[in-house]
Amino acid sequence: MKRKELIAYLLWCFILTWIFFGIRIANSYIEFLNEFAANIVNALGAFMPTMTVIILLNKYDSINGRRKIYQFVCDFPQKISTYGFLLLFMLWRLSVFIINGDMSQARPLYMLAPVILIQLLFQGGFEEPGWRGFLQPYFDKKFPFFISVFFVSVLWAVWHIPLWFVANTAQSQMSFMIFYAQILINSFTLAAILKVTNSVVFCMLYHAWGNAVFLIIPFEMNLGIMAGYSLEAAAAIILCLIYSKKQ
Repeated sequence: MKRKELIAYLLWCFILTWIFFGIRIANSYIEFLNEFAANIVNALGAFMPTMTVIILLNKYDSINGRRKIYQFVCDFPQKISTYGFLLLFMLWRLSVFIINGDMSQARPLYMLAPVILIQLLFQGGFEEPGWRGFLQPYFDKKFPFFISVFFVSVLWAVWHIPLWFVANTAQSQMSFMIFYAQILINSFTLAAILKVTNSVVFCMLYHAWGNAVFLIIPFEMNLGIMAGYSLEAAAAIILCLIYSKKQ
């Protein structure tokens, strides 16, 4: 992939997303959209990293060997072991929040199912054809592993910045550095999932799962969650290094 493809991706992705984020900012202070319309705008903003991949597919014919968007979102692995790998990461993230979150204020865990579905189809999960389907493989071909993950994490975090100006978002309730620490750890985990499974849809599922757990179980960033995140990142880094040597 050439640099012009990266520039095109970043321009389209940020401009299109920030248009919708700008509408969200305005609507949070001057409510001119009803709840349904506001949710549509929110979903469209989250969809723009994938929309940008569609734009690039039309312009450059293929992205990482994939010619259609369904090849990004329907690439379920054939190896059964990869499903166990994904499940372990999902269970670890859930256990970290169950142990260290505020379960007295948590919603019932069965609510994870509908929240995951919403996150997968309309929120964070559907960002992944952009971040892990295009951006991570692009940097992986140009830079060593740690640098490529760092670049992706920075761009992914900066992409969210307008949400600090939207009233009552999760981002507006935390510092940027805490948010970035979570983004960096998620970037390592998602890079490991992509490296081991070569599946963008698995990255979509894990992104949706992480967001759902975050929304179901209230928490404060305490030592237990920090330790859980750190161990997750360490496991992801080790797995990425092992699979990089195998390739």
